[in-house]
Amino acid sequence: SLISFIELNGDRLEHVFYLSVGEEECIRRLMDRSLIEKRIDENSDAVKRRLAIYHSETEPLLTEYLKMGILRKIDGEQSVEKIQ
Repeated sequence: SLISFIELNGDRLEHVFYLSVGEEECIRRLMDRSLIEKRIDENSDAVKRRLAIYHSETEPLLTEYLKMGILRKIDGEQSVEKIQ
């Protein structure tokens, strides 16, 4: 696990910062970015696949971090100024 790997190196995971952004907003931001960066490989189907992977593989870690008391959830839909 990630925690074991970190501890193996003599470090300790003290906080995990999670920028919470709704799925619709994620899709909108990624699609906007693909237009700005002219990325033809990042279409709505690709974005939805990436989100599905996130939900199945990454999101479950949030529960573990919450149980450990190290999860710091931040509303990622706020302005950059408020988040900083």
